[in-house]
Amino acid sequence: MRHWVVALLMAMSMFMAFAPGVGAVAEWCEDDPPVTIVTPAGNKVLLHVTNYGEGLQNLPYVKQAQIVGQTARGNGRDELTKVEVMVYIPNDSAGKRFKTKSVISTGEFATGTVLDEVKGTSGHVRKLQFTLKLA
Repeated sequence: MRHWVVALLMAMSMFMAFAPGVGAVAEWCEDDPPVTIVTPAGNKVLLHVTNYGEGLQNLPYVKQAQIVGQTARGNGRDELTKVEVMVYIPNDSAGKRFKTKSVISTGEFATGTVLDEVKGTSGHVRKLQFTLKLA
């Protein structure tokens, strides 16, 4: 019985030593184009939309991301402006989708104040929504 337990423990340790990393972390690529928001009162706010794609091979498609629309609406009562920025990250050249994330923030590469973030897959328009405290 004792030999059986020792053999089982040895087999398990060998399996753990040669098994691929179950908890391996995927590598992400990123691009960080600036976007200027113009409020209804004409104020200009420079922000950054950091786009991420799972897999370093998807960097060319992440770099092709486009801001396909943006709106900035004041409510006329105070200095708040509701903003929506729509981001499109295309699929790869074979039409295959990959995981994506977009973050809009006051600093480069998602630094400063993060105003919104959205996760999804390529090939879909994603909407970032936030409120600026100036009209």
